[in-house]
Order: sequence, then structure tokens, then C-alpha cells
Amino acid sequence: MESLLILVAAVIAVIVLLAVARGARAPRAARVQTVAVLRARGATRIQAALALFRLLALAGDERRIERAWEEVEIPLIEVLPDCPPQLKQPLALTLDDLHGCCRKRELQHRIMDVRNSLL
Repeated sequence: MESLLILVAAVIAVIVLLAVARGARAPRAARVQTVAVLRARGATRIQAALALFRLLALAGDERRIERAWEEVEIPLIEVLPDCPPQLKQPLALTLDDLHGCCRKRELQHRIMDVRNSLL
């Protein structure tokens, strides 16, 4: 019984360590993806933004979302006329997810303005 308890504690410790390590990489991954959005041109920028927004929505960290949004909002708006039809719906749905992660009204409105411009 005691060895089972030690095994369970070890498994929990490993899970916690993996979660902490994953959390430490998440800001770096978001930063790398943000740079990818800024470097891309045309429809490629939309694809990179879609990947970034999915990553941010999964993390659900409003501060990271706000920081990334500040950097990519205008460059994304510049290429929206080049958005391929097959990316409009996935981008709109991902922006909905991003919107749901935010509590700040101003940020929510900015995200939804971009989303609504797709429809």
C-alpha cells in the first residue's frame, strides 16, 4: 500500500513538472508565432495569424492575447482583403474563441471588429 502511495505521488510530481515546463514554453511559442505573423505577407500572414490565435486561445491567457493582439492587429487588417475564402470561417471561429478568453471590453470589441469584417 505504501509503495502504491509513493508511485501515485511520483506520477503527480511528474505531471506537475510537465505542466510547469509546458507553461514556460507557451510564452516563447506565442512570441515565435507573433514574429512569424509580422514577417509573413499576404495570405501567408493570415495563416500565421490563425496559428497564433489558436495557440493563444488554447492557453487562455488574456495578457498574452492582449500583447500579441497589439502587435498583429494592424498588420492583419492590412492583409484581410487577401484572405482566401477557405480561411475566412476558420479565422472567424478562432477569433470567437479568442474573444471568449478576454474580459476587457475594449479588447473584445477590437477582436470582434476584425472578425465581423470577415463576414
